[in-house]
Amino acid sequence: MRKNIIMLVVMLIMGSVLTGCGKDDKKEKVISELDQDKNAEVSKAEDDKEKVLNMGFGGNLENYTPVTAYGLNFTPVNLVFETLVKYDNGKIIPYLAKSWKWNEEKNEITFYLRDDVVFHDGEKFNAEAVKLNFEWQKQNMLFTYLKGLHLIKEIEVVDDYEVKLKYDAPYYAVLQDLSSANPVGIVSPKTLDMNNFEVINGSVGTGPYKYSVYDNNIGTTLMVNDDYWGESPKYDKVVIKYIPDSNSRIMALESGEIDMIFGSDWISYDDYTQEVQVDNIDGKIAKQTTKTRNILLNAGSDILSNLKVREAIIYAVDKEDIVNNLMYGYEEIAPSILDDDLPHCDIKYDVNRKYDVEKAKKLLEEAGWKISNDGIREKDGKRLSIKFIYQMERSLNSEIAEIIKAQLNRIGIEVETEGLELMTWFQKGGMGEFDMSIVSTYATPNDPQNFISPMITPQTPGDCLSISSLSDYDKFKKLVETSLITADGEEIDKLYVDILNYLNNNAIYLPISYQKEMVLYRKDKIKDFKFGGCPINLDPTLIKQ
Repeated sequence: MRKNIIMLVVMLIMGSVLTGCGKDDKKEKVISELDQDKNAEVSKAEDDKEKVLNMGFGGNLENYTPVTAYGLNFTPVNLVFETLVKYDNGKIIPYLAKSWKWNEEKNEITFYLRDDVVFHDGEKFNAEAVKLNFEWQKQNMLFTYLKGLHLIKEIEVVDDYEVKLKYDAPYYAVLQDLSSANPVGIVSPKTLDMNNFEVINGSVGTGPYKYSVYDNNIGTTLMVNDDYWGESPKYDKVVIKYIPDSNSRIMALESGEIDMIFGSDWISYDDYTQEVQVDNIDGKIAKQTTKTRNILLNAGSDILSNLKVREAIIYAVDKEDIVNNLMYGYEEIAPSILDDDLPHCDIKYDVNRKYDVEKAKKLLEEAGWKISNDGIREKDGKRLSIKFIYQMERSLNSEIAEIIKAQLNRIGIEVETEGLELMTWFQKGGMGEFDMSIVSTYATPNDPQNFISPMITPQTPGDCLSISSLSDYDKFKKLVETSLITADGEEIDKLYVDILNYLNNNAIYLPISYQKEMVLYRKDKIKDFKFGGCPINLDPTLIKQ
C-alpha cells in the first residue's frame, strides 16, 4: 500500500516536472520567435538604410562633365559618363558598343551599339546621340591631341544602333582614344549646344550614378541610377567631398567624416605608410604602373638650350634617393619616359644616363659654366640659375622639387622652385616661362599615343614648346605624324624606336619613377578594395562593404 502511495507521489512529481518543462519550452519557443522577428526587423532596417560612400577629393567637381574634367579631377568622371569601348587590363572591351568592325583598309570602323541604354534625363542612347557627341567634341581645339576623335573625317548613322566613323587614313590607337571618358564620355544630346563647343548644360550621362547636386560646403553628390543597364552599384549615394588640403583630408579620414581617399594625386607615400598603421584604417597600392613622373627640360630656354647643361642635370639627379625617401621604395626608378610594358615602348635606347655627379660637373665645365666663390656657376657674368615650376595640388611635387633643387646645388646650379595652381602652371608652360617642370604621362589607355602626339600640337604647353626649339624638330614631327596614319603594328614599333630615342638623345625629359595608384579607407566602412582593369578609374562594384 505504502509502496503504491510512494509510486503515486513520484508519478505526480514527474508529471508536474514534465508539465513545467513543457511550459518553459513553449515560453522559450515564443521568446525565440520574438527574437527572430526582432532580428528580421533589424536586418530589414539595415537593408533599408541608405548606403553612402563618402570620398575625400582634392579636385573641385563643381563643373562635372567629360570635357571640363582635367588632370586633377577626371578620376571619378567614369561614375557618371561612359564610352563606346572600355580599357581593361591591357585590352579594349565592349561598353556602350556591343561590338565593332573595321573595313579592310582600316580607315573605317562601325560600332554596333547597345539598345537598352537610357541617359539620366530619359533620352534614348542611340547612333544619333553618338554622332552629335563626336561632332560637338571635335570642334574643341583643346582635344586635337586625341587623334582618334580629332582625325574623324565623317560620322555616318547607319541605323538607330549602328554608327560608322570614317578616317582619311588608318590610325592605330582609335579604340584606345575612344575609351577615355575625358573627353569622349557620351553625354545627353539635350545638354549640347552644337553652335558652341564651350557650352554644355548639365552633367547627364549613362553611367551607374547620376549627378545630383554640388554644394560648396559638402561637395558633389551622385545618386544611384536605378535604370542602369549594367551591374547595379552597391552604394546608393557617393558623396565626393572637396578637401584641397592633404592634412585636412587625412584628418577627415581618421575622424570618420569620409570613408576613403582614392588616387595617388591626393595621397603621399608618407601619408600612406603612417595611415595604414592607424587602427581602423587600411590601404592598397595597385600593382600596375599608371604614369611616369618626368621632369621636362625646356630646350627653348636660354640656359637649357645647351644639350650639355640638360645632360648635366640628368646625371646630377639621384633618382634612388628620391624614390627611397619620398616613395618609400613603392615606386620603381624610371629608366625611360614611358614604361616598357606599354605598347610599342619596349625598345633599346642609344644613350643610358645614370647618376654620376662627376660626369655632370664635367659637362657643365665643357659648356663654359665655372664655379664662382659662392659655389654657383657663372658664365659671361651670368649665374647658372634656373626656374623650376610644378603643380602644387599634386602630391609629392613640392618634395620632389626641393630634393632636386638640393641635388643640383651640389654641382653649382641655383634653382628657384615655384608651386603654381593648375591653370597658372599651364599658362606659364605655354609661354615658356620656365626651365624645368614636373610633368606626368597620362596613364593607360592614353599612353603612349596621347603623351607623344601633343608634342607636335601648339596647344600643348611646355612639351611642344621645348621640343620645337630643337634644330631638327621637323624630323621628329615627321615621325609622329607618320605614326598617326598607320595601323601596322610592326611599322609603329619601328617609329617609336626613333621617336623615343629622339627625346632621350636630346635630353628633353628626366624620368624619375613609375607612379602607382593608391587608396586609403576605413575598415569599419570598407572590408576590402580592389583596383579595376584601369587603375586610375574608381570602380565601386569592386568595393566590399
